[in-house]
Amino acid sequence: MSKAAFGCRPAPLLKWVQCLADSEERNEWQAKDWDNDTSKSPTSMRYIFLAESQKPEMAKEEKQSLFSFDETVWREVSHVHETIYSGIKTTNIFLAVIMLIIFMFGLILNTLFLWVLWFRIRKTVNSIWFFHLILSNLIFSFILPFLAVQVLRFPHWILGLVMCKLLNSLVSVVMFESVFVLTVISINRYLLVFQPHWSRRHMKPRYATVICIFLWVIAIVCSSPYAVFRKLKNKNTTTECYNDYTLSGDTENLKVKWSLFTFRLIVGYLLPFFVILCCYFQIAFKMKKEKLTRSKKPYKIIIIAVISFFVSWLPYHLWYGMNFEKKRIHDGTMEVLKVLSICFICFNFCFTPIFYLFIVENFKKMFKKSMLSLVEIVVNEDLETEDIKSVNEPDETDENRNFHDNTEKCKKDVHASVLVGYLSKS
Repeated sequence: MSKAAFGCRPAPLLKWVQCLADSEERNEWQAKDWDNDTSKSPTSMRYIFLAESQKPEMAKEEKQSLFSFDETVWREVSHVHETIYSGIKTTNIFLAVIMLIIFMFGLILNTLFLWVLWFRIRKTVNSIWFFHLILSNLIFSFILPFLAVQVLRFPHWILGLVMCKLLNSLVSVVMFESVFVLTVISINRYLLVFQPHWSRRHMKPRYATVICIFLWVIAIVCSSPYAVFRKLKNKNTTTECYNDYTLSGDTENLKVKWSLFTFRLIVGYLLPFFVILCCYFQIAFKMKKEKLTRSKKPYKIIIIAVISFFVSWLPYHLWYGMNFEKKRIHDGTMEVLKVLSICFICFNFCFTPIFYLFIVENFKKMFKKSMLSLVEIVVNEDLETEDIKSVNEPDETDENRNFHDNTEKCKKDVHASVLVGYLSKS
């Protein structure tokens, strides 16, 4: 029995306490700090055998008042708890369903695209960019079921410390990698338009591979703090997976938190968005100034590419930043931003590469041919490999002839830049 508990009883209950101990003993108990020293803490065992006749009789009005108060408080607390639990449960179920749906679509589509890029299309600079972009999205698709489990069981974590660190780090790695690759694609297209000869002479597939590996390393380094600070915390019967930024106190905790958020916002969003915006609008300005094309399709592609990147990541960074001041922000606003950020990020990871690839007309043709051969292999197991190649691959003579013809190469190259392709055909 703590000091606070002993001295803060309602009037009817104090009558019970007064019959159990005299004033001198009670003062001695109150002088002790029972919350920190429990070795000699008094118990109720010495009073458990008191006769019923020793209990002071409570007035009828006091009993009614006490029971009425308890019933009212219990009803209000139960109502609030039930309302909050119901709201969180509905939101979490909705997010988990969205994650599982996107997992199924993303897994199938990204796997098919990787198969086409690796087995059915010759290696070019653009194919290397898209391969690593879709690889990061496929990794995210594999993470989604675990994130769905986390959302359903939130805040309780059931997957252990290793998965707590691994999943959080992988999400950060694929986020940085996809953003970096999209930025490199915009820079590559800028160079193809403004420095076409230098770009085609120096940018080879092996260099593109080295750049992508370097981007993976940078993404891992940028995500390493989230693996270090991710920890488990036991709270009553709940195990929570959370970021513990504590170094030497609450002030340092807040500084580290703000530093990581600022770094993530600049390196993972603002700087890439600025580069993508500058590259695409410089390309659009040159196309309009020199009247390189009469079609409006390149401009639409530029606008969609910029807006999709901006809209996909804006809710996430807003929600992440508002967590620092969530006490001042309405819970409903935070919940809406949370739902929007998760949904937009999931759609961005799974469907943005499909948009980037399908705007290339020749890729759509190659994809249809490759899918046809896949169906033929499944239906007819005796189909020879040579027959499959004859259906899917272009004639070798035509390919060699197009390879030596620079003009036709710009027009027919499967993986040429979208904007350069339009400029060549116009």
